[in-house]
Amino acid sequence: MTIRLCLSTVTDESSLGLADAAQRAQTPPIWAVPFERNQDFLGREDVLTQLLNMIPPSNSRHHYQLTTIQGLGGVGKTQIAIEVVFRIREKYPDYHILWVPAMDAGSFKNAYRYIGLELRAPGIERNDANVTKLVKDALSHPRVNNWLLVIDNADDTDLLFGTTRFVDYLPSSPQGSVVVTTRNHEVVAKLNTRQHNRIEVSEFSRQDARILLENHLRPEQISDTRSTDAPLDLLADLPLAIKQAAAFTDRTCMSTTMCLEYCRSNESTEIQLLGKEFEDQRRCRSIQNPIATTWLITFRHISRDNALSARLLKLMSCVAPKDTPRTFLNIADTTPLDIEEALGLLKAYSFLSQRPEIESYDMHRLVRLAMRNWLIVREQLGSWIKMAVQNLMVQLGWPLLEDKGSRSFLEDMDIWQRYVPHAEALFESKENFLDDEDASSLGWCYHHAHRYSEAEIIRRQALATTRELYGVEHFKTTVAMENLGSTLLKRKKYSECQTLFQLTLELRKKSQGPQHPDTLNCMARLRDSLHGQKRYRDAERRCRALLYLQKSILGEEHMDMVTTMYYLRSSVFRQGRDHEAETILEELSPLHKAKLGEMDPAMLYMTHEIALSIFYQRRYQEAEIHFQELLPLHKTVLGEEHPDTIHCLHALADSVACQKRFSEAMELYEKVVTLRTRTFGAEQPNTLKAIAGVEWAKDCLRCEDSVGEHETESA
Repeated sequence: MTIRLCLSTVTDESSLGLADAAQRAQTPPIWAVPFERNQDFLGREDVLTQLLNMIPPSNSRHHYQLTTIQGLGGVGKTQIAIEVVFRIREKYPDYHILWVPAMDAGSFKNAYRYIGLELRAPGIERNDANVTKLVKDALSHPRVNNWLLVIDNADDTDLLFGTTRFVDYLPSSPQGSVVVTTRNHEVVAKLNTRQHNRIEVSEFSRQDARILLENHLRPEQISDTRSTDAPLDLLADLPLAIKQAAAFTDRTCMSTTMCLEYCRSNESTEIQLLGKEFEDQRRCRSIQNPIATTWLITFRHISRDNALSARLLKLMSCVAPKDTPRTFLNIADTTPLDIEEALGLLKAYSFLSQRPEIESYDMHRLVRLAMRNWLIVREQLGSWIKMAVQNLMVQLGWPLLEDKGSRSFLEDMDIWQRYVPHAEALFESKENFLDDEDASSLGWCYHHAHRYSEAEIIRRQALATTRELYGVEHFKTTVAMENLGSTLLKRKKYSECQTLFQLTLELRKKSQGPQHPDTLNCMARLRDSLHGQKRYRDAERRCRALLYLQKSILGEEHMDMVTTMYYLRSSVFRQGRDHEAETILEELSPLHKAKLGEMDPAMLYMTHEIALSIFYQRRYQEAEIHFQELLPLHKTVLGEEHPDTIHCLHALADSVACQKRFSEAMELYEKVVTLRTRTFGAEQPNTLKAIAGVEWAKDCLRCEDSVGEHETESA
């Protein structure tokens, strides 16, 4: 999704609101629409007028607007929505206009994530961030003014109302408006929109259909009105089918009469196969499917004129239909110029559309379906899915993650999140077309995109398959066990992953030796699983054994050894040996600083842990000095309202309070309350602790005043 303009200073999740931040920064509103305006848009003026009178929030300040646009696939619902948002942008330039494709869970979450990044909500970049809730809360706040959110292609009732229940994350505010496009009447009914807000879009009128066809043809290709109307009867006046047929007729220099005869040729059986999933209850079943008809004819000409175009179409039909990056479309023995020429042909036939400003392509859902049906009929879909999986893994850097040098995790996260919808599309084909290696690759993709629930499903299946094919002690089975254990570790299923790591460790020692790096990695994960179960004594023992091997094999400054020292410190601290834990931290700090630098967030966290360790030993004055030094660094690196910065301020307030400087402590606690309330809400547990700190400091001050008055009276 392309986001052209953004707010620059939204720093909280709830209380400040989007409008307040925009007003402070005097920045333009968000424009998050991944499409350019359709210069060939025509007709639909009655529908557009109805929508423009209905959906702007300023037209109904006391009611939340939810509008649905329903119609057949290919009838032009998305194009109507695009035209509407551009007209609203012209009439209301201060509106925030947001666009979310809802073909699948990945595209929905990705769009919300991009919007959340533009809002700069705290925590939006965290691996465990609930981005859909963050965006919903931001847009639902009463201070947020004038926004329009389009949910496009919301055809899947299970996605909206099933286990994922994305309907729960639609924002609701009198200051905003939501428009949903769908071909599924059940979605409209379940959304419970008012009848007034339900727009049904039918096929083009014959006049508009004729204009659309003629606009794409030369005069000599149209002999008379009858020759134009006959193909339109066959195409059922559907805009998508008309546009594709016009592109085919124009490029082949046929007349409309010749095109009609071509469409009426003896291809009815194949067209019926290709169009079997296009049927709609409101379309007469005796009418041949127009999209399947035009698609088949055009695809055969594309295959004849440019074989690479056909190969790209096959490859793209295996992944999600929206936002396919140009870098994904790599085919062996081709040059970039070959790819550009092939894509140009597909765009000319309206099989693909290119997104503005970025090298990324969309394929219409029905075009993708026709291509997949064509591949299934010829038993070729499996081989193309396998190629798509390989291309996906190459883009994500698998299996060479260790060779990426200094590339940071967050830089990779942007790539991974963008490819998640495509991984989901491939995963849907797992049962019929993916082998164990493909499944392992997809499991890796989900795991590193922090979609651990999906990764667990795939990795369990991969382990069962490899165990059945190769046996328990085979290397592939060992890898599958370790992969599943890693995902279970992220899902905090510590007991189960401990069992897997223990078995894997024995197999690694047996096959690769006790000092092999893979064996050490398995020991580290076993350590993590013990620590997660709060078995700190066992974890400490594992840490010390692992440290001995890491120092001798990897060296004292290796990052793996630094990580083990951190776990050792935590295990010791949890057993109540505070002084020993502090000693380990002090030894660990210079190693961390050498690897990361003083201003790295991980280094700040480490230094904060040292200060907390000192605080817990009741060395309050010394701890205060550390927190005083840390606080400006946190503000510089992370920002004043980052959770870690607020936590540091809270710890400073505690240190001051424990030294009985209650007036200073109260001022610090009040700052913490303000920041925590604004960022996390008034009912969050740490906010309540800060509020309790303010009250406690006030009580202590009153006691001091009371004692002072009593001493004065006594004197």
